[in-house]
Amino acid sequence: MMEFSDPKPLVEKLKQLYFGGYYKAFALEVAALEKKGGHTDAVRYVNSIVARHELRHRKTWVEDYDCGFACGMRRPDLQFDTPKWQGEDLKNRTLLIWAEDGLGDFIRHLRHVEVLRAQGARIILYAPPKIRPLLKACFDDIAVPETIDTIRAHDWHCPSGSLDGLLWDAKDNPQTAGYLSPVRPATLRGNAGRKPLDIGICSRSLKRAADRDFNYTDLASLSPIFESPLYQAHSLQYRDDDRELADANAVFAKPVKIYGDLDFYDDLLALSLTILDMDAVISTSSLVADLSAALGVRTLRFHGQALPYNPEEEIVPDLLGEEELYPEICWYGPLTEISYRKAGQTWPEFFADLRDTLEDPQETGPR
Repeated sequence: MMEFSDPKPLVEKLKQLYFGGYYKAFALEVAALEKKGGHTDAVRYVNSIVARHELRHRKTWVEDYDCGFACGMRRPDLQFDTPKWQGEDLKNRTLLIWAEDGLGDFIRHLRHVEVLRAQGARIILYAPPKIRPLLKACFDDIAVPETIDTIRAHDWHCPSGSLDGLLWDAKDNPQTAGYLSPVRPATLRGNAGRKPLDIGICSRSLKRAADRDFNYTDLASLSPIFESPLYQAHSLQYRDDDRELADANAVFAKPVKIYGDLDFYDDLLALSLTILDMDAVISTSSLVADLSAALGVRTLRFHGQALPYNPEEEIVPDLLGEEELYPEICWYGPLTEISYRKAGQTWPEFFADLRDTLEDPQETGPR
């Protein structure tokens, strides 16, 4: 059982289980922490994530997930003079939605915008600079302020992550795909319809962390797919590495297409318009995967396999029948297909299996 005097390392340790796909181990640890008591806000926060995976999030998400602010795991904690929205009638009222945590999460939360507008709400979206051009291209009738000081009058505010507890229901309101439709500037022409199939790829992120690195690999490891001339690889990585590209081009049938004149790190509109030209996207767990699904492009999302934990100190995830807890519908839409690298499987072996999934679009769900 984990012992921590500060809640942040406790939550970070739990996140290693969570991002490793060990949802049952995660749930058991949280249950044990609840019985033991202490770190109430942190435990309530992680318990809300357990509830989400058990598709019972409405019982805990609104109250418990918001405890993430109190324990410092949801950021930033913006303060406004208006009350926080808790599901009140929005007809002819104005709701400020502000981005929190990672942009990939915020993109997933944007699927609620149309639901809120259907309720008669006027929406304001406050988000980091890099996503504002994309928001403006998708929602020409929604205010997207440049600074917090220019946010106009509103009736309520709501952090984006809290929308799920107020609006999302596994049965009545399933995940959607293709809810972002940016208007393409006239100077940018689409490339769809070319042959071979254009496949966007993202095998890593600039955000390195102990609980995520096992999801990342190098481009050359995708060679079982791109050694075939039927597929053209397009790099959607935030910044390309010359050595990594050279290694990939040595084993791919066609050189990787790169976009050196575009900044995929800070210009998410340019990234979105490039994704829309793809027949499919193969991506690790990153903003690219979230954005691709939101744009309605077929997305093959892959996850690594975390190392087993010390059985003398913690639960051994390998013994917990993790296949019983893969309700990926709780996060992703119908165009996202999720694959997990098996224990002992090399990345090339994994991508050889994923090639079969790419060639068989009928196969969906976690593997």
